[in-house]
Amino acid sequence: MRSGDAMEVIRTGSAMVFRLPVRAESRRSQRKGTPPMTTPYLVPCLVTLRSEFNRLSPRRDKDSDGWIGDAAHSSRVSDHNPDRAGRVLALDIDSTGPWPQPFGDLVETLRGDSRLEYIIWNRRIASRARGWTWRAYAGSADPHTGHAHFSARHDHAGNNSTAPWPLEDVVTPDDIEKIANAVYLKLKPQLDQAVSAWDDTFGRGDAATTAGLILVETRNNTRALLSRLPEENGSGTGTPAAGAV
Repeated sequence: MRSGDAMEVIRTGSAMVFRLPVRAESRRSQRKGTPPMTTPYLVPCLVTLRSEFNRLSPRRDKDSDGWIGDAAHSSRVSDHNPDRAGRVLALDIDSTGPWPQPFGDLVETLRGDSRLEYIIWNRRIASRARGWTWRAYAGSADPHTGHAHFSARHDHAGNNSTAPWPLEDVVTPDDIEKIANAVYLKLKPQLDQAVSAWDDTFGRGDAATTAGLILVETRNNTRALLSRLPEENGSGTGTPAAGAV
């Protein structure tokens, strides 16, 4: 552990404990258990971010999700402690999924967003103060491979924003199914009209069967094409490149 770092313990339920680090660069907003003047709440921008993760994977594992610390945690400085206004500036998202893309790619999509102060994920940290460059993280015994930590701006710029995050543009399996079915429904009337023109060559039943097969094959091909889009856009496994820090 580096000088100036601290180890945090967060409890999201009676049986759930996990560690969260604190870096010296984030000391400006971290609070040591000062009783808030109002009921603690997660700042709106992070509520929206959590909702977008939930939209991407409605049945995702949430065991390592968390946002507010328990009483023991309040003795330490952390963005998970509410300030006097009740604001909590930290959110943790379980990496298990299932996700439509590698979780590391989703985290990368959020790096550099103007509403964030820093991100910790997979043994690395990137922060606004350091130009959002990934560097090695050694702030605690937790390598942050089981969840990603997102801290909102310490100067509160954008804390109350409910504007969409980049995750909204990620194509989900449900999106693929909707598009494939839309293509199917768009083509069906045209092929139905073509059936009558094929009667002279095929029997009526054969023509209808052929049209149906074309529709099904088109829908399957549409699904396959859309499911490959993340790969063709250069998405990988989210693993740090060789030599990355």
